[in-house]
Amino acid sequence: MGDCVVNMENFFKKVLLGREFENIKGRIILFGRIDWLLHPSHALAKNLQTIGEKNGPKFLYDLGYENGKIFVEDLDKIIGKTWIEKEKVMSFLSSFISFGKINFISFKSDNNKHKIIFYITNNSTILEAKKLFGSKSMVCNFFRGIFSGYIESAFNIKSIKLKEAKCVCKGSRFCEFGSKL
Repeated sequence: MGDCVVNMENFFKKVLLGREFENIKGRIILFGRIDWLLHPSHALAKNLQTIGEKNGPKFLYDLGYENGKIFVEDLDKIIGKTWIEKEKVMSFLSSFISFGKINFISFKSDNNKHKIIFYITNNSTILEAKKLFGSKSMVCNFFRGIFSGYIESAFNIKSIKLKEAKCVCKGSRFCEFGSKL
C-alpha cells in the first residue's frame, strides 16, 4: 500500500491515542468538530433493509449517495481539499469505519468520462444482511450510493452512478461496483 497508507495509519493512531478523539458526554468527537456514531452492523442491516422495503432501492441509493457526499465535505473541511492518493485514503477510511476493504481494479477519469471498478470485502453490515436476508437484501444499494457520492465528490467526477456487478448477498465472495466509460 505504500507510504500513504502508513502515514494514514500513523495519523489515525495519533488521533486515537491523542486528544483528537474524545468522548464528551457520551458523544464521540473527532478533531473537535465531527461527531461519530458507532452502530452495530446487525442493527444497521435491519434498518437499511426496512427502509429499502418501505421506500425502494432508489431511495436507499439516494440516502447513501448524500451520505457519501457529506462525508467528503466533512473531510475536506478537516484535512483540506488536496488529499494525496485519494483511492488509498478512501480504501483506508472505508476499512477504518467498517465499510469493508476496498480493492481498486481500475480507476481512470478524463473529462467526466470514467472507468472505475473496485470490489469490497469484509463489510460487516453487508455480511449481516446476507445472513438476515440472503439474496433479497437491499443493503448494497445504500453502499453503492455511499461510494458513488464519495467518488463523485472526492474526485470531482460528474454523474457517476456505480452499478453492482457482483454481490455477497447473492453468493459472490465480494461486492463489485463499477462505472464504465
